[in-house]
Amino acid sequence: GIGLTARNSFPVAVPLLLAAGRFMAGSLKRYITEKRYTNTSRMKQSFFKIIGNEKIAERSWRMRLEGDLSEVAGSGQFVQVCLPGFYLRRPISVCSVDGDVLTLVYRVVGKGTEAMSGFRKGDSIELITGLGHGFDPDACTKSALLVGGGCGSAPLYELAKELVAKGKD
Repeated sequence: GIGLTARNSFPVAVPLLLAAGRFMAGSLKRYITEKRYTNTSRMKQSFFKIIGNEKIAERSWRMRLEGDLSEVAGSGQFVQVCLPGFYLRRPISVCSVDGDVLTLVYRVVGKGTEAMSGFRKGDSIELITGLGHGFDPDACTKSALLVGGGCGSAPLYELAKELVAKGKD
């Protein structure tokens, strides 16, 4: 094999990275032109009413919100949560959509998500919805194995509901 050290890695690593970049660009172009999955939703900024925000495990919370979900197309999408006093919004995966109720599951890992855990029933919160391409449940022909861990498994719940509704195992 080729041993790479700091001294000799540049001449070997650069062509490998460039080749990988050309492959990735070609794959992306094929993905876009084949239109395997098209996101038909658009971003929408609106206010939601918090109908629940409860701790479900150590440092893990479930927030339930009521509001306009017209731009949430399906599983695998995410929202951007605007928190008063914070410059950056927090991206949180959509766990579930039931009628006009949106469920988010998040983990408290910093000051922003700590502030989210302080919201109470009846408070209003600003979200941008309709973000992300999401999952394509029609790509599953018969059976699916959904694998996720921690808060990363939250968006798989809505996908599982969609697959079951379509008669998939």
